[in-house]
Amino acid sequence: MMKKVLKIGVHVGVWLLYLLVTIVWLYSGMDFGWNGFYRALLMVMFQIVIFYANTYFFMPRILEKNKVILYIATILMTISALTFLNYSVQRKVFKRSDRFMRKRIERIERLEESNISSRKLLKKPKRIVKLEFVGFFLISAFPLIFMLFISSLYRNIMQTRNREKAEMAMIEAESKFLKSQINPHFLFNAMNNIYTLSTMKSDEAPKAIHLLSDMLRYVIYESGAGFVTLGRESQYIQNYISLMEFRDDAIAKNVSFLSTANTHLKIAPMILMPFVENAFKHSKIEDEENGWINISMTSMGNRLEFLISNSMPSAHYSKDKVGGVGLSNVKRRLSLQYKNMHELVIDNTEHEFKVNLKIELT
Repeated sequence: MMKKVLKIGVHVGVWLLYLLVTIVWLYSGMDFGWNGFYRALLMVMFQIVIFYANTYFFMPRILEKNKVILYIATILMTISALTFLNYSVQRKVFKRSDRFMRKRIERIERLEESNISSRKLLKKPKRIVKLEFVGFFLISAFPLIFMLFISSLYRNIMQTRNREKAEMAMIEAESKFLKSQINPHFLFNAMNNIYTLSTMKSDEAPKAIHLLSDMLRYVIYESGAGFVTLGRESQYIQNYISLMEFRDDAIAKNVSFLSTANTHLKIAPMILMPFVENAFKHSKIEDEENGWINISMTSMGNRLEFLISNSMPSAHYSKDKVGGVGLSNVKRRLSLQYKNMHELVIDNTEHEFKVNLKIELT
């Protein structure tokens, strides 16, 4: 509601300013009275009519439906009608005596008597009236045409903004949906790990539950925001690794995570986790001899470089029986939230899977 009131207020303010400019332009260096104000007001009112008629009726209902000829005809008739109405009102209501036309008539009267065409014109006052109307039409039609151009420009800008808002809303909705797919998958894996510890009656189970509670706090409360600090995202990754280490002692030896990035930078939450989950899923990290995962995060200015590589078993291997979110999810999120602001390179060889992600952060 407030936005609508503000929009109306802005429009009213702009038109009042335009009225002032019109008055100054029309009566600069001339005597100005109330009749002059009313004439300027009338002129601006007709321009307001064609502005909003073109913006909200002619363009959306005629031009944008590819009825070009009808649109041109409608515009011409509207301009003609408004100009004639303006002329009639000024002539009858304000008893218009245009100074410009008086000066033109005075010049004609001062012409030499030998000028036959001048004598003929002076003897025919109807021709003077016609000349006056033609001059008035040309002078009055120009502001209407100008306002027609302004209204077309305004509508194009308005439509562009509406499209951008709609696109942003779709992007935000899709991004939230993609992120929502990650959270249940993370919870499923984490609960599996704690279940394994509990069946083993491990003393590490309370620590694992504490880690899980911190991760859940991040997922439920913090990741709902548009962006989080890189330090918090990094801590979440570290907690995930620590939780996975409870499952097998070999994991602690085979996983390396190093971060020297600026922790105050802002990043979209959970956007790096699918790469980490993918590495744990396919690397056979429990293999002390051949399994490994290396993760590093560095930054230069606002540019983050995220590197993660993992071993690839000789035979196809996947730890989880159920499919994960997959890299297609994070690729889509990157294209939505970091369009033209990221570079993703994935190198998949026989023995190594490597991801190099560079993002411009804030």
